[in-house]
Amino acid sequence: MSEKSIYLSYPQGDGIPDCPHCRGRGVRQIPKERMPPGSIIPETEPCPCVRLRDIKANMDRGWKGLSRAKRVDETPLIKHITKDLWVTCTMAGFRGHLARVALVVGKDNPRWFFRVITDVDLMNAWLSKGIEVFDADVDVHRKQQPVSRYADLMDLVEPPTLLIIRLGVKAARNVATPEVLLEALNHRAHIDKPTWIVDQPYQRLHEGHISWDQHVEHFLEEWECAELETEGDGSCSPPAPTSRPRQAQQEGDALRVTQRPTTLSLGEDMDFDDALPTDPPLGGSGRRDELAQHTQEVKQAEEKKGKWGGRRKKK
Repeated sequence: MSEKSIYLSYPQGDGIPDCPHCRGRGVRQIPKERMPPGSIIPETEPCPCVRLRDIKANMDRGWKGLSRAKRVDETPLIKHITKDLWVTCTMAGFRGHLARVALVVGKDNPRWFFRVITDVDLMNAWLSKGIEVFDADVDVHRKQQPVSRYADLMDLVEPPTLLIIRLGVKAARNVATPEVLLEALNHRAHIDKPTWIVDQPYQRLHEGHISWDQHVEHFLEEWECAELETEGDGSCSPPAPTSRPRQAQQEGDALRVTQRPTTLSLGEDMDFDDALPTDPPLGGSGRRDELAQHTQEVKQAEEKKGKWGGRRKKK
């Protein structure tokens, strides 16, 4: 079956209309060398443009705006997506590492279920919706989101494959904050799902922190720790995570490796060459220069159509 007849045999799909891989169908024919032995009927697979869109949407679902973050070239966190981990890093630096993790995992599983929440989200979900709340942070949070997406604390923390809890967002003191955090961590451990907690170098989870108490410290004693040191440009240099308690780490323990962040870009968001298998476009020869040429064509098409969240050029 010729390439032309393949496109005439299928209606317009949900892909990018000007995509050189699928011409808008959203799928492309699997190359002959990857077809099952003896297969006669042509088979299709999701097009790179659709896969990239799914990866980007999943990143933003897990943490709003993550697909636009500047990612680091490599991260030690990718080896710990199935383990509990205590991370210390600035917010911008952690976004760069998590963007890399979500992109790498998304190659094989574009719908990887991770969720980033804050200590304010925990308190908002824990407090009853039917009573008046005397908590400044929760009150502001509810006014910004009149309809809560989560019925209770379990509804918030149980479903994700990986739950990431950002500490330090809550500023108004509430004596129940450490207990709510501990309840969430205990429940995740009970259902055998991994959890990451993230604090900042200038606001570490130790005595005096809003979310700290001795029970939380005891629960986290055996957790692996990764301190991602911030460089001058906002990127982070990753050390190998350790299994020692946090209080046993000494200043200077971290492996100092300079990382320069790079930008996800298709338009300004994603890149075929970075996120997808390097199979040739339908009818192509598979050479790297041809793949680069097709990628450039898609970028130009995206700029013209104004899709993928890319910036439109001013007239």
